[in-house]
Amino acid sequence: MKRTQISYTIATLLAALGILGLTFTAGYNFRATADNHQVSSEVQLPREFLASIKPGAGVHGARPDLKPFEYLWEVMQALKHHYVEPSKIDETQLTYGAVRGILKALGDRYTRFMDPDEYADFSVKNAGEFEGIGAQLGVGYLDETTKEQGLKIVAPLPGSPAEKAGLKKGDFILKIDGKSTEDMALEVAVHMIRGTRGTKIKLTIGRKGVKDPLDVTIVRDTIEIHTVRFEMMENSIGYIHLREFNEKTDKELASAFAELRKKGMKGLIFDLRNDPGGLLDVAVDVASLFMPTGTVVYTKNRTGKEEALKVEPERYLGLKIPIALLINGGSASASEIVSGALQDSKLAHLIGERSFGKASVQLLVPLQNGGALAVTTAKYFTPAKRDITDKGIEPDEVVKLDEDTFTKNGDVQLKKAIEYCKKEAATAGLKKAPAAEALRPTKQASRLMPTNLYNCVPWTSYNG
Repeated sequence: MKRTQISYTIATLLAALGILGLTFTAGYNFRATADNHQVSSEVQLPREFLASIKPGAGVHGARPDLKPFEYLWEVMQALKHHYVEPSKIDETQLTYGAVRGILKALGDRYTRFMDPDEYADFSVKNAGEFEGIGAQLGVGYLDETTKEQGLKIVAPLPGSPAEKAGLKKGDFILKIDGKSTEDMALEVAVHMIRGTRGTKIKLTIGRKGVKDPLDVTIVRDTIEIHTVRFEMMENSIGYIHLREFNEKTDKELASAFAELRKKGMKGLIFDLRNDPGGLLDVAVDVASLFMPTGTVVYTKNRTGKEEALKVEPERYLGLKIPIALLINGGSASASEIVSGALQDSKLAHLIGERSFGKASVQLLVPLQNGGALAVTTAKYFTPAKRDITDKGIEPDEVVKLDEDTFTKNGDVQLKKAIEYCKKEAATAGLKKAPAAEALRPTKQASRLMPTNLYNCVPWTSYNG
């Protein structure tokens, strides 16, 4: 009996061990299958850097020691493998977004990325000309009731093909070469309208008060972007409004001054309100018209090296008249360089409101894809070594101007400038303009600066 019980016990144990063995084998095979499935669904890292992976400390053991750019690549691959709407994955736009994110992390709003289209627009503004029809474009309401939006002609530029073809302020562009502009982005429309000089474009125009759309064929031409507007005001006071500092500015300013001096200018109002800036070397050129000697601006680079950008004495006009310079919160960058230089030199009386406060210089770095980086490479200071970063330039005479004031009293800042020039002109004959340097160097510091240095606030305008 005892022997039978022992045999039964041994048989039971063997059966139990067999069941455990089968359970372990099945579990192992299931885990292996699950692991294989998981690995196949994870992002596969490229071989070129797998070989260089070093183990790092972590809760789950060894982890890849990835470089920052490899994380970016890994995220991109994860999106391609897992994102719920694959059609929305545009690698180009994702890359542009990543680049902008990298630059944003610097905390510098002036270091920025421009995609190919943005860089093309930027280059057009700096060059001062483009090929197209010559109309400023925007977005407006086709129907005030429904608020339906459309592509609107803000204004045809004077003397442009658009003006000659009869386009008017307030017209709407319904089609471009037969393609509807409904839901078309403004930037896309601008690029379609621009084109090689001498080529034709057909616009379908909607005009208020006209029942049927109009088809207008326009021959594209070279359109100059004029940065200077000038006129002779009361009491022989000259007025010059500089919109921005581009490659055409020097020539246009020279023409304006020549015309005003020919008419017997006895005072000058130099209007830099809402001027966002532009090219650094052009800022030095403009300041040199008023300054016979000295430093226009100091720059300090990443190593702390300081450089003085001197005036160009051959540009000095030798004006013997009172100068009122208008600035406001839209006056930035290059216009602040000129304002600061003339204020520190006591060559102009600044009127208006505190300027924007941008005191940095950017280097333009073209990229292989046709875009560009604008990288802050230096800070700048006025001739008196003032740092105007985020503080701006305080005018000598503060005159506030808002919409209500303008509606009630007109341009009170301009009126104050006229008043100043009238008063000072009475004693102008007793004053002598500063003399230019006897010895003029062949090259000034500003001329040694690369032409791809600029300092601008990225305002946006659209011309077709």
